[in-house]
Amino acid sequence: QELVVASRPWPSACNSGGAQMAAAYTDKFLGVETATSQGYGPIVVRDGLGSEITVPAGERRAFSVQLDADGRFFWRDAGERYEGFPVIESTKLSWRETNYVQVTRDAGRNITWACYERQSAGAAFLVPPSAPAPPMAAG
Repeated sequence: QELVVASRPWPSACNSGGAQMAAAYTDKFLGVETATSQGYGPIVVRDGLGSEITVPAGERRAFSVQLDADGRFFWRDAGERYEGFPVIESTKLSWRETNYVQVTRDAGRNITWACYERQSAGAAFLVPPSAPAPPMAAG
């Protein structure tokens, strides 16, 4: 199953009359993994690219990831500590080609990782300032 989506508009130096560049991607859905958090608050996900993304309880975030050599990425409960140190969890994905995830953190303790292989569709287009926002992969 493949879906062509537009990413967030690029901040563009070649901004002509408010139009911005947007890139098109092909997202191939790979599957879903689940995890259970120890707490009920937000989680913080290390994307493997040098950033941490906070996913509040009851919300969803979508972002690029780079798995480690074992096919894992790492996350933690924002407030969980053991002897003053954060408790780091990891999730091993069944699909090593995963490079984009949509993380859903429900209001309970469940976490859903929807895994995608994102590839550039090799196209970019101008979005006029009066045009509706392009469809987003993130919810």
